[in-house]
Amino acid sequence: MSLPEPTIDDRDYEEILDEALSRIPAHNPDWTNFNESDPGVTMLQVVSFVVESMLYRANRVPERNRLKFLKLLGVERQPATVAEGLIQFSRPRGPAEAETVPSETEVRAGQVPFRTTNAVEVLPIEGRVYYKKKRETSDVAPGTEAHYRELSSDFPEDPSFYETAALSSPSPGAPLPVVDLDTDTPDRDQSLWLALLARPGDNPADVRAVLGGATLSLAVVPSLKDADRVLPPKGESDKSRQGRLRFSVPRPDSDTARYRPLEVRAEQNLLVEPGVAHLTLPGEDNLTTWTDLEPTEAGTGAYPPSLEDTNVKGRLITWIRIQPESAAGTEKSSLPSSFSHVGVNGAYVEQRARTRNEFLGKGTGDPDQEAQLANTPVLPESLEVTVGGEQWSRIDDLMAAPPEVPRGNPRRAPGQGTARDGDPRVFTLDRMSGTIKFGDGLRGARPPSAAVIQADYDYGGGKQGVVGIGAIQKGPNLPSGVKVKNPIRTWGGAPKEPAEEAERRIAEYLKRRNRLVATDDFEAIARRTPGVQMGRVEVLPLYHPGSEGADVRAEGVVTVLVIPASDPNRPD
Repeated sequence: MSLPEPTIDDRDYEEILDEALSRIPAHNPDWTNFNESDPGVTMLQVVSFVVESMLYRANRVPERNRLKFLKLLGVERQPATVAEGLIQFSRPRGPAEAETVPSETEVRAGQVPFRTTNAVEVLPIEGRVYYKKKRETSDVAPGTEAHYRELSSDFPEDPSFYETAALSSPSPGAPLPVVDLDTDTPDRDQSLWLALLARPGDNPADVRAVLGGATLSLAVVPSLKDADRVLPPKGESDKSRQGRLRFSVPRPDSDTARYRPLEVRAEQNLLVEPGVAHLTLPGEDNLTTWTDLEPTEAGTGAYPPSLEDTNVKGRLITWIRIQPESAAGTEKSSLPSSFSHVGVNGAYVEQRARTRNEFLGKGTGDPDQEAQLANTPVLPESLEVTVGGEQWSRIDDLMAAPPEVPRGNPRRAPGQGTARDGDPRVFTLDRMSGTIKFGDGLRGARPPSAAVIQADYDYGGGKQGVVGIGAIQKGPNLPSGVKVKNPIRTWGGAPKEPAEEAERRIAEYLKRRNRLVATDDFEAIARRTPGVQMGRVEVLPLYHPGSEGADVRAEGVVTVLVIPASDPNRPD
């Protein structure tokens, strides 16, 4: 079934004429003769006939023309955004050795391609996350508190009781599990405990030798369901007030529960957004835990939680303690410390595919030559174009490109060289249509005649990249025996803006462009933010949210208060 053509205006000749006649008394009260013999009415009939013809043609403007009109007006449609996510690799069987999966490895959810952004050293281990679940003293059996006081004279005056609880893995169709380290764990603990386990059937000593000095990649998913954050002026968060995560392993050579910090590398603040933490593990001799603790001492104080399952305990290699760092000048981080998932052998992925050495034709030597990419939408930062084997650079506007032939400077004496303004070998890209445009010689160089034009680029984006838990299950180039799975759903993929939505912004765009002067300008530009459904926008000029009192004028400061259209967590 063909799609219906959009109707811009469905009025016919009679309706247009009747509307024009009805406006006469309001604009010209002296005009009282509305008969067809009146010359004025005849002129309105001619105009109505012409308008009906114009509407007929306008209603049949194809999509391509409408997009061209938007481009000529300078109204850019919001492009499709790329979905992101986390995956975990595993090797349930095979030799107890590490297997490296390089970055830019392709994995798939059905036919939807994703690519990893970091390399992963797939270690032959399992990871289970535990925490000390706080229990109230009133819930403890009578006499237990006094019994523990008798066992150790160094026990705190106000003991905290707990039970070992496992952080369950996310499952499809169910809410994400959440553990809040500030409220769910004892005050003196506030930690997640990651148990590194050998696979069933493997010797823990052999696996420990593989882990020594290796890089462990952890996929970390914080929970920000009820997080309250303030974005300071200038749009930059104060990192000195926001802690990060600290990772450490036991030091069983000490008499007390002490830990060795691990070197950590992460692209994201894992208290704020999902990401991957790359930990450099210590040597084989330092990958162990306490094994000679008394039964009543195991799990107390800063020791790891006790494990009741002997099968799990027999496969234990070591613990990794995960704690939020304290922010500068405070005892704890200014960010919430809630988590939904921590998994081993993790990688960050983006929903994009890659094209190499795509042939775009040959240069003609003509000005304003264009070439068309086969796949869209294009990720601009990944595009590399070569003309005749030489790489050209992408530029936002060819009007700013230097000329192909350097122009002489009349202010210089004859014989003096003229400095080149820059490299004229540039091009522009329309990422939504995939059109590459070169210069005309005066602004940017022209591709030489018969020069081969090739392109390498990534493309992707849209709602197809938002997939559920466990949808990413295969990869064409994964090493033998290595499996992949996404522990949480992917996020961020949104379709491109329809032409109808962009057309609604034409009047607003022509009125304001990117001007920020009046309060209406701030509200209009805030509402143009893609992917955000805003219910209310309030602009507060000369007001700083951190100032003392609402009467204090903050020169040069404009505060924008945004309220979402709906709150899925609190719909009422």
